[in-house]
Amino acid sequence: MSRRPEDEPIEVDLPDGGVVIVSFADAEARSGDGGIGIAAALITVAGSEGELERAVLDEADRHGLRCSVSTTRHPTTVLVERIPTDEETGPPA
Repeated sequence: MSRRPEDEPIEVDLPDGGVVIVSFADAEARSGDGGIGIAAALITVAGSEGELERAVLDEADRHGLRCSVSTTRHPTTVLVERIPTDEETGPPA
């Protein structure tokens, strides 16, 4: 089963050869204000792979989302997800 196009990662190829891929772990992260802000950053920020990564992280932080970044390989891959509430995670075991 394939994913819907709107659920696919967003890949940005930069003029300097850099590549940033942003994946959203859940629909809320993708379609909420944070996802919209991240998409806007992806199309407006001009710069290097590192600068675009920083813009995505800043936008996610601004909207209370968490990111995991794979910087050990090229391209840079960022996974964006909402932070679960205490009710969702339950008490510590």
